Amino acid sequence: MCGIAGIFGDHDFNCASKMINAISHRGPNDNGLWSDKDYKISLGHVRLSIIDTSIAGRQPMSYQNERYWVTFNGEIYNFNDLKNDLITLGYNFKSNTDTEVLLIAFTVWGNDFVNRLRGMFAFAIFDKYAEEHSGKLYLYRDRFGIKPLMYMLKNNSLYFASELSSFLAIDKKIFKISHESLVDYLSFGSISQPDTIFQDISYLPAGHFIEMTNSNFKISKYWNLHDQTKVLRNKLKNISYEEAVQQIRILLKKSIKYNLVSDVEIGVFLSGGVDSTAILGLMYDQIKTSIKTYNVSFDDKHNNIDESKYAIIASNFYMSKHKSLSCNAELTKELFFKIINSIDQPSSDGTNTWLVSNMAKNDIKVALSGLGGDEIFAGYTHFHKIYYNYMKPLYGNKFITKIIHLLNSIRPNFITLNLLARFSNPVLYLFNQRRVFYNFQIKKILRINSLDYYLKNIFRKFNNLKLADADIIQQISYIEIMTYMQSVLLRDSDIMSMSNGLEIRPVLLDHELVEYVYSLPHSLKMNLNINKKLFIDAIDDIYPNELKERKKMGFELPFDSWISGPLKNLFFNLFESKNAKILFQQNFLNKQIKLILKHKPNHATWTVGVLLAWLDQKNIILEI
Repeated sequence: MCGIAGIFGDHDFNCASKMINAISHRGPNDNGLWSDKDYKISLGHVRLSIIDTSIAGRQPMSYQNERYWVTFNGEIYNFNDLKNDLITLGYNFKSNTDTEVLLIAFTVWGNDFVNRLRGMFAFAIFDKYAEEHSGKLYLYRDRFGIKPLMYMLKNNSLYFASELSSFLAIDKKIFKISHESLVDYLSFGSISQPDTIFQDISYLPAGHFIEMTNSNFKISKYWNLHDQTKVLRNKLKNISYEEAVQQIRILLKKSIKYNLVSDVEIGVFLSGGVDSTAILGLMYDQIKTSIKTYNVSFDDKHNNIDESKYAIIASNFYMSKHKSLSCNAELTKELFFKIINSIDQPSSDGTNTWLVSNMAKNDIKVALSGLGGDEIFAGYTHFHKIYYNYMKPLYGNKFITKIIHLLNSIRPNFITLNLLARFSNPVLYLFNQRRVFYNFQIKKILRINSLDYYLKNIFRKFNNLKLADADIIQQISYIEIMTYMQSVLLRDSDIMSMSNGLEIRPVLLDHELVEYVYSLPHSLKMNLNINKKLFIDAIDDIYPNELKERKKMGFELPFDSWISGPLKNLFFNLFESKNAKILFQQNFLNKQIKLILKHKPNHATWTVGVLLAWLDQKNIILEI
């Protein structure tokens, strides 16, 4: 796990050094920079040593008399399998790194090699002798976007990096805040990929790669969950529940085996929920030794959101060496600006990941996570709400839907939105499911021009995820994976853990496992009485009985308590700041300040406060 940055095209070669220094926190063990002025290329790397921790793993790494160069962030879990295949073909290796395997595999199998990779990755490969010796750059990102990779085209040059911090290190004055991204952030508490907070910088979409020469720039897709599973979905239409359970167990064990590939100790982030407990159980089942586990707990007055008692049950069952961080408002006040400075763009989520990563970093370099389990196994409550509404006779009735849409267009409010959710299509429901501010609210509180255009564009991109040949649960899973999971969970888990020099491995996002579960018919995934029963049955023999009956709890933080306590003055000042008055209507600011003073702030207050704090810490004054 590392950080990468680079430039291809005319550029100041000191820029590459600035870009890589800006993300040194991602790689505390080593760093490297390779530049070639003749080819107008610079590749940089900072290293968190996990596989082959010797100097042999130093990057950027070259091959074939320095024809090929790579800078790589991530882990290729099946690199030993690929290495054996390449040795059989006559290739030799100088190290025990997955990086060297990655580079040689590219030279042997070309662009198709990426389909052989199992893991999480973002990397750049430069071929000096391509395009009549003028050089060609390739950028790749893994199937789910676990590892970040952003790029910018400027003056016919391509800049890329793991974090926005690298771009700001060049000259932050050249970057302008995207107004549409501000609207997106206030809508969802995050910014939807491929967009970033800045106008000219984009994420390379998950499952895509870039090819660039002196005269051509091209983005291509190599993998998409729904496209990839067309044959498998048809094949599994009539599979029995028992057969599905058995196959899921096989795939889970396989995923754990690959995710344990490491030359350093691995721990587990343990919430006590189904996903993280299953990961701990599957890991223990393979290594049979005590495992280090970590979680965040809350004081007595927040018992309703504290999962630590379940984590302790799981820890005792598997005899793990467990640590829990007691999180309170005073600690949050102390760490607030450290957390804000760790994020490269605003996000209302991720604080919990920063806290647990900061606690664990002195013990381990790698932590396994159950991230993705709810998206894959239909664990969120809205899966059930949509599914059981969908089964009702009036769901999708064109006449009723038309009337509700008309009412919503005349006077949108929470009543019309709830009616749309109950009777309309699942895409519209999901679009409003995770909202911080709804469209009718945003129009009243923001001072940005072209609001209607931005709001329509945000929905259009969301609506493009509608599938014509998926069942109702596949549709929900697909949207959740492509939006909330990629742009919030994965993005925040990477940025928050790597700011502490720690790698998170989301075990349940092994692509073979996801493809299989996604392809199963909805009837096997839905159970009225037991949440994620399919998953629980697949791990039944290693899952503590005491946890089987627990109700699902989404991880929440006590924002209201924090803001109305030690963070009160801080948030009061944020809502009085210059940026606040530029961006928001005064009536909205007055209302939020009253909520803070009356000890009644909410998640919306936190979301706006994080944005304003981020702008303040980056010394950015908005232009509206």
